[in-house]
Amino acid sequence: MPDAQDLVLYLDIDADSADSAELERILGRLDDVSAVQVELEDTERSTALEAINSFTVVITASGGAVGASALLLNGVRELLESVQGLRKAWVQTKAGPRPIDQAEPEVDQGPA
Repeated sequence: MPDAQDLVLYLDIDADSADSAELERILGRLDDVSAVQVELEDTERSTALEAINSFTVVITASGGAVGASALLLNGVRELLESVQGLRKAWVQTKAGPRPIDQAEPEVDQGPA
């Protein structure tokens, strides 16, 4: 049985948009995903009327190897386009968090 691999994301989303359950549902549609854990870390008010929720998301994919990471990251990018109110998305890399659209799975992913 292949080793499981985790992909860690940090998301900022408008507070009146997607919540933890919706993120789990959306990201759970990825192929070869064995678990999606979403945790609300913080709610920040940028103005009196606007609040932004910060989430940490851990996606556990079945299979190891860097190739699986590349497929998973590409799938995550596509699914995040459907998340309303998404402000920012980062992925944890060996060098620290990077904007998800700038991360290169073959180079950045994997254990530090």
